[in-house]
Amino acid sequence: MTYRALPLPVEEVVAGAWYFGFDCLACDRQFAVLEDLSDGQRRLHFDGDAFVQALCPYCAVDGLYSANQLQQFQAP
Repeated sequence: MTYRALPLPVEEVVAGAWYFGFDCLACDRQFAVLEDLSDGQRRLHFDGDAFVQALCPYCAVDGLYSANQLQQFQAP
């Protein structure tokens, strides 16, 4: 199963806030797709063969990521 995720606009990502996102397959920059309302306290774990398709807000490459590539991070 493949899901489409819309990245959060770069200008709306707040320094110090927690997010879930990916490292772009093309430019290797980290981008957010979801806010982490647990502030880094609750991890997400995926089982199975789910994929997420997401457009990098930095280089506009439309990448296909496995769900286990989803990362939890605090914005710099």
